[in-house]
Amino acid sequence: AEAMMIRARQLANSAREDHPISRARQVFYSTTSLVPIRVNVVSQDKTTRIVDTLLWDLQLGDGTDVQTAHSLARHILLDLEVAPINRTARHFTGRVELWSEECLKLIQNQMQEQLDHARSQ
Repeated sequence: AEAMMIRARQLANSAREDHPISRARQVFYSTTSLVPIRVNVVSQDKTTRIVDTLLWDLQLGDGTDVQTAHSLARHILLDLEVAPINRTARHFTGRVELWSEECLKLIQNQMQEQLDHARSQ
């Protein structure tokens, strides 16, 4: 009876491993290399602080880490500028002016360091 229980568990486990979703999970987890990229930047005049986190797959992107960091930094700034916008009647209110070369460079440098470190692991 005990041998039959062990055999039944083995069959159940092998059936789970052969399931298409299980195979998809195995492929996903074996082929992705997600890394968290954290941004915590304060402008020189201390009026603006930008804090954000994103997950980046190191296998994505066809450029260098410099190009990737620059592109991601631009997207973070642009998203943060337009996210609080509300429409009231005929006017848009709530836009935050964050764009500056200084902030862009600070974010880009932080992201580039983290991407370089993640790739060296």
